Amino acid sequence: NDVAVYGDYLFVAEVHNAPLALPDSGTIHVYRWKEPGDLATCPDQPQLLSPQYPLGSFASDLIPRQLVIDSARNRLLVGATTKPTFVVKEGGLWFYDLDSFNPNDIADMDNHRTDITADESIRVTYSSVYDILLDGDALYAVDSDNGLYRYSLSQETYVGFYPAHRGTTSQTYE
Repeated sequence: NDVAVYGDYLFVAEVHNAPLALPDSGTIHVYRWKEPGDLATCPDQPQLLSPQYPLGSFASDLIPRQLVIDSARNRLLVGATTKPTFVVKEGGLWFYDLDSFNPNDIADMDNHRTDITADESIRVTYSSVYDILLDGDALYAVDSDNGLYRYSLSQETYVGFYPAHRGTTSQTYE
């Protein structure tokens, strides 16, 4: 569904859309996408990655839809829904501390995750993160059900821009 590059590693968000009666599923797989000694420049012709096996997976309790690397804070930002998604979808934003990234223990990433979703009342109203964009200190999240959020990452606050009947809200997250 989405990819993010972190050094020699490729984070791949995978989503399995199940039949209507079953919950969707998803995870983030980690691949080593460059071999030692590979050229640092792009090849003349596009090349498909060789068939590879993931080094490991994490976010097994989420259905990740969007990935963004916040290199200033060394975080992986993830827009996701939670499992199960039928009948009620819950979703939001999380970040993973990349300082704790260990290629030999990918599953440990789940122990270094922080929830920065606006608040629980938003999460349970069918929150579904459609897109995220990092612009310096500001993180913009488009929630297809609730509107646009702007997060100030250095101040750990968000300002939600909701449909007109809800008004604008500001809150600190931890």
